[in-house]
Amino acid sequence: MVHSNGQTWLEFGKGDVDLFVSYDGTRSLILLENASAPRQIGVWEDGSGKSASSKRVKKAPAIMTFDNVESIDAVIYSLTKARAAFLQYCNEGQ
Repeated sequence: MVHSNGQTWLEFGKGDVDLFVSYDGTRSLILLENASAPRQIGVWEDGSGKSASSKRVKKAPAIMTFDNVESIDAVIYSLTKARAAFLQYCNEGQ
C-alpha cells in the first residue's frame, strides 16, 4: 500500500498485500495488510491461527466492510470489469 498526495493506493501484483477475511458480528470485513514478505500471487494461504482481534482491525491500513451481500456483488462486478479491461488494454493481457 502506497500513501501519496493524500491518497492510499492499494497496489496489487507484487505479492506483498495480505487479504484477511473476517466479520464483526454485523458485517463482513476484508483487512488489507502489508505482507511480511512477498509470496506467490493467486495462491490462497490458510489463515488458521490468525484472529481478527480488535487490535488487528485497528492496525490494518485498509479495511473493506460490507453490510449487505449486494455491496459484495458490486465489488465483484467491478473487479470482473477491471479484469476484462486489463486483458484487453494492459500489457496485451500478459
